[in-house]
Amino acid sequence: MKDRWILCFILILPGSQFAFSQSRGRISPKTKQDLVQQMLRHGEIDDACVREVGGAARFSVSPIDLNRDGRPEFIVTGQGQCLCGARRCNEWLYRLTRNGYELILGPLQSDGFVPQKSSTNGFSGLVTAESGISGFFSTTWKFDGTRYNKVKCEECEYYVDRRGQPIFTRYKCNLVLCR
Repeated sequence: MKDRWILCFILILPGSQFAFSQSRGRISPKTKQDLVQQMLRHGEIDDACVREVGGAARFSVSPIDLNRDGRPEFIVTGQGQCLCGARRCNEWLYRLTRNGYELILGPLQSDGFVPQKSSTNGFSGLVTAESGISGFFSTTWKFDGTRYNKVKCEECEYYVDRRGQPIFTRYKCNLVLCR
């Protein structure tokens, strides 16, 4: 239930992107550069796009400790037309391994990541949400040892008050086929 309240909070602030994590800190320019270079090598982004947005420094990189080992995984958020849709920008989750940075989720466009208390294969489950006009779409993700996969998708609709205004803290959800 607490996670649902956090999810509501995320959706109430349109255009904001949040990641709730146990790990906070600054990301070095070298880490950003290394992540962007990895994304280029694996075809997640192209060089023209990196030039368009002004280089690796224009990517947003946030730490998040999903496996509770004290070392962060990284949320990488794109900037600019080539990495953003009408409302959200592409986001990726990476972890650092002995072989470099490894993609574990993405790209996706969401209103944020909410780590769950439960974990699978050592990594916290995640809930992402995309807001809509009268509700939101919620996706629960579990880690399979290599990547995060969708395990539950819900379409949620806000209840409305007598004037027809949405009540952001009250909603009903229905399971839907994950896309």
